[in-house]
Amino acid sequence: FFLFSSWAIAQESFLLWGKILDADTQTPLEYAHILNLKTKKGSISDKNGYFFISAKKGDYIKFSFMGYHNIYKMIKKESNDTLVFYLHPQIMALNSIDVYP
Repeated sequence: FFLFSSWAIAQESFLLWGKILDADTQTPLEYAHILNLKTKKGSISDKNGYFFISAKKGDYIKFSFMGYHNIYKMIKKESNDTLVFYLHPQIMALNSIDVYP
């Protein structure tokens, strides 16, 4: 009788450091939302667009900011570099209204 056991090597979390910029103007986006879709934990960028969030290889991260298109990125590997993400403005046409006195 042999007892076989399987060992699972747990992936270690790491801090993903990055910066979020407007794709057109290259200006930092303050208070952009960053969400790890697997862990449901999030972060918010600072006044210079910088953020950090806990992640593992294979996690999907959602980047969002009001008035911009969301982007989704899969984490392919751990990086010690500050990654830069560009959000594109979302043009929305609104119907006109008439205002009477």
